[in-house]
Amino acid sequence: MKKILLILFVFGIAINAYTQTTPTLTLDISPFGNSPFWYGETTSFNYEWRLNGTISPLPLGCVQSSFSVLNNSGATVVKRPGNNLDVTWGGQKSTTARVNILLQQCSNNSFNRDYPSSNYSVMSILGETPSPITGTSDVPVCQNTPITYSTTAMSIPNGINRAADGYEWTINAVKLRNVIK
Repeated sequence: MKKILLILFVFGIAINAYTQTTPTLTLDISPFGNSPFWYGETTSFNYEWRLNGTISPLPLGCVQSSFSVLNNSGATVVKRPGNNLDVTWGGQKSTTARVNILLQQCSNNSFNRDYPSSNYSVMSILGETPSPITGTSDVPVCQNTPITYSTTAMSIPNGINRAADGYEWTINAVKLRNVIK
Protein backbone atom coordinates (compact mmCIF):
# COMPACT_ATOMS: atom_id res chain seq x y z
CA MET A 1 0.00 0.00 0.00
CA LYS A 2 2.88 2.37 0.82
CA LYS A 3 4.41 1.64 -2.58
CA ILE A 4 1.15 2.49 -4.34
CA LEU A 5 0.84 5.77 -2.41
CA LEU A 6 4.48 6.59 -3.17
CA ILE A 7 3.94 5.88 -6.88
CA LEU A 8 0.77 8.01 -6.94
CA PHE A 9 2.60 10.82 -5.10
CA VAL A 10 5.54 10.79 -7.52
CA PHE A 11 3.16 10.48 -10.46
CA GLY A 12 1.19 13.51 -9.14
CA ILE A 13 4.35 15.61 -8.82
CA ALA A 14 5.44 14.62 -12.34
CA ILE A 15 2.03 15.53 -13.79
CA ASN A 16 2.01 18.82 -11.88
CA ALA A 17 5.52 19.71 -13.10
CA TYR A 18 4.58 18.80 -16.66
CA THR A 19 1.35 20.86 -16.69
CA GLN A 20 2.81 24.05 -15.17
CA THR A 21 2.81 26.78 -17.78
CA THR A 22 5.32 29.47 -18.57
CA PRO A 23 4.38 32.70 -16.79
CA THR A 24 2.75 35.32 -19.00
CA LEU A 25 3.14 39.05 -18.63
CA THR A 26 0.63 41.43 -20.20
CA LEU A 27 0.07 45.17 -20.17
CA ASP A 28 -3.31 46.78 -19.50
CA ILE A 29 -3.31 50.38 -20.64
CA SER A 30 -6.30 52.72 -20.44
CA PRO A 31 -6.73 56.25 -21.80
CA PHE A 32 -8.57 58.98 -19.94
CA GLY A 33 -10.94 59.70 -22.83
CA ASN A 34 -12.23 57.91 -25.88
CA SER A 35 -10.72 57.36 -29.30
CA PRO A 36 -10.65 58.95 -31.82
CA PHE A 37 -8.01 61.30 -30.55
CA TRP A 38 -6.90 64.43 -32.41
CA TYR A 39 -3.60 65.71 -33.78
CA GLY A 40 -1.89 67.95 -31.22
CA GLU A 41 -4.13 66.80 -28.37
CA THR A 42 -2.60 65.33 -25.20
CA THR A 43 -4.22 62.21 -23.75
CA SER A 44 -3.32 60.77 -20.34
CA PHE A 45 -3.01 57.01 -19.89
CA ASN A 46 -2.79 54.74 -16.87
CA TYR A 47 -1.24 51.28 -17.15
CA GLU A 48 -0.71 48.20 -15.03
CA TRP A 49 1.18 44.95 -15.46
CA ARG A 50 -0.51 41.58 -15.12
CA LEU A 51 1.40 38.40 -14.37
CA ASN A 52 -0.69 35.34 -15.25
CA GLY A 53 -3.76 37.59 -15.30
CA THR A 54 -3.22 39.11 -11.82
CA ILE A 55 -2.24 42.75 -11.29
CA SER A 56 1.44 42.71 -10.42
CA PRO A 57 4.39 45.01 -9.80
CA LEU A 58 7.02 45.12 -12.52
CA PRO A 59 8.73 41.69 -12.56
CA LEU A 60 12.17 41.22 -11.01
CA GLY A 61 14.93 43.13 -12.79
CA CYS A 62 12.67 44.53 -15.52
CA VAL A 63 13.40 48.08 -16.68
CA GLN A 64 10.85 50.10 -18.64
CA SER A 65 13.47 51.34 -21.09
CA SER A 66 11.33 53.29 -23.55
CA PHE A 67 7.85 54.65 -24.09
CA SER A 68 6.70 55.39 -27.65
CA VAL A 69 3.76 55.63 -30.03
CA LEU A 70 3.62 53.32 -33.04
CA ASN A 71 1.90 54.25 -36.34
CA ASN A 72 1.47 57.98 -35.59
CA SER A 73 4.42 60.02 -36.84
CA GLY A 74 5.39 62.96 -34.64
CA ALA A 75 3.64 61.69 -31.48
CA THR A 76 5.46 62.07 -28.16
CA VAL A 77 5.17 60.25 -24.83
CA VAL A 78 6.03 61.70 -21.42
CA LYS A 79 6.34 59.31 -18.44
CA ARG A 80 4.56 60.69 -15.38
CA PRO A 81 4.84 59.52 -11.75
CA GLY A 82 3.44 56.08 -11.03
CA ASN A 83 2.04 54.15 -13.96
CA ASN A 84 0.96 57.21 -15.92
CA LEU A 85 1.82 58.51 -19.39
CA ASP A 86 0.88 61.62 -21.38
CA VAL A 87 0.69 61.13 -25.15
CA THR A 88 0.61 64.08 -27.53
CA TRP A 89 -0.65 62.79 -30.87
CA GLY A 90 1.22 63.43 -34.12
CA GLY A 91 -0.20 64.79 -37.38
CA GLN A 92 -0.45 61.46 -39.20
CA LYS A 93 -3.99 60.11 -39.54
CA SER A 94 -4.13 56.57 -38.21
CA THR A 95 -6.53 53.87 -37.15
CA THR A 96 -3.69 51.72 -35.78
CA ALA A 97 -1.82 54.07 -33.42
CA ARG A 98 -0.52 52.17 -30.37
CA VAL A 99 1.18 53.22 -27.16
CA ASN A 100 4.21 50.98 -26.59
CA ILE A 101 6.38 50.15 -23.56
CA LEU A 102 9.68 48.29 -24.04
CA LEU A 103 10.89 46.09 -21.17
CA GLN A 104 14.54 45.07 -20.88
CA GLN A 105 16.87 43.39 -18.34
CA CYS A 106 14.11 41.14 -16.96
CA SER A 107 15.23 38.06 -14.99
CA ASN A 108 12.79 36.06 -17.11
CA ASN A 109 14.12 36.65 -20.64
CA SER A 110 10.72 35.97 -22.20
CA PHE A 111 9.52 39.26 -20.68
CA ASN A 112 12.16 41.32 -22.56
CA ARG A 113 10.12 42.74 -25.43
CA ASP A 114 7.69 45.43 -26.64
CA TYR A 115 4.26 45.66 -25.03
CA PRO A 116 1.96 47.61 -27.39
CA SER A 117 -1.55 48.72 -26.45
CA SER A 118 -4.61 48.07 -28.55
CA ASN A 119 -5.23 50.32 -31.58
CA TYR A 120 -6.40 53.92 -31.29
CA SER A 121 -7.66 56.23 -34.04
CA VAL A 122 -5.98 59.60 -34.53
CA MET A 123 -7.67 62.21 -36.70
CA SER A 124 -5.95 65.07 -38.52
CA ILE A 125 -6.75 67.52 -41.31
CA LEU A 126 -3.07 68.14 -42.08
CA GLY A 127 -2.45 67.75 -45.78
CA GLU A 128 -6.14 67.76 -46.69
CA THR A 129 -7.36 69.98 -49.52
CA PRO A 130 -10.30 72.32 -48.90
CA SER A 131 -13.30 72.28 -51.20
CA PRO A 132 -13.15 74.56 -54.27
CA ILE A 133 -13.27 78.30 -53.67
CA THR A 134 -16.50 80.02 -54.62
CA GLY A 135 -17.11 83.66 -55.48
CA THR A 136 -17.05 86.03 -58.39
CA SER A 137 -13.99 85.68 -60.56
CA ASP A 138 -14.58 88.50 -63.07
CA VAL A 139 -12.78 91.52 -61.69
CA PRO A 140 -13.24 94.71 -63.71
CA VAL A 141 -10.11 96.77 -64.35
CA CYS A 142 -9.50 99.39 -61.68
CA GLN A 143 -12.12 98.02 -59.30
CA ASN A 144 -11.46 99.35 -55.82
CA THR A 145 -14.16 97.60 -53.79
CA PRO A 146 -13.58 94.29 -52.03
CA ILE A 147 -14.55 91.01 -53.61
CA THR A 148 -15.45 88.10 -51.35
CA TYR A 149 -14.27 84.56 -51.94
CA SER A 150 -15.10 81.68 -49.65
CA THR A 151 -14.72 77.96 -49.15
CA THR A 152 -16.52 75.45 -47.01
CA ALA A 153 -14.88 75.15 -43.58
CA MET A 154 -12.53 72.19 -43.32
CA SER A 155 -13.55 69.83 -40.60
CA ILE A 156 -13.33 66.18 -39.77
CA PRO A 157 -16.61 64.32 -40.26
CA ASN A 158 -18.36 63.85 -36.93
CA GLY A 159 -15.75 66.04 -35.28
CA ILE A 160 -16.77 68.61 -32.69
CA ASN A 161 -14.71 71.80 -32.77
CA ARG A 162 -12.25 70.00 -35.07
CA ALA A 163 -11.87 72.41 -37.96
CA ALA A 164 -9.11 74.42 -39.54
CA ASP A 165 -8.54 77.70 -37.74
CA GLY A 166 -7.30 79.46 -40.87
CA TYR A 167 -6.32 79.04 -44.48
CA GLU A 168 -3.47 80.34 -46.55
CA TRP A 169 -4.71 81.48 -49.93
CA THR A 170 -2.67 82.50 -52.92
CA ILE A 171 -4.19 84.37 -55.83
CA ASN A 172 -1.94 84.30 -58.82
CA ALA A 173 -1.28 87.58 -60.59
CA VAL A 174 -2.70 87.75 -64.07
CA LYS A 175 -0.90 89.65 -66.80
CA LEU A 176 -3.33 92.07 -68.42
CA ARG A 177 -2.85 93.52 -71.86
CA ASN A 178 -4.52 96.62 -73.06
CA VAL A 179 -6.69 96.29 -76.05
CA ILE A 180 -6.95 99.54 -77.97
CA LYS A 181 -9.34 99.89 -80.85
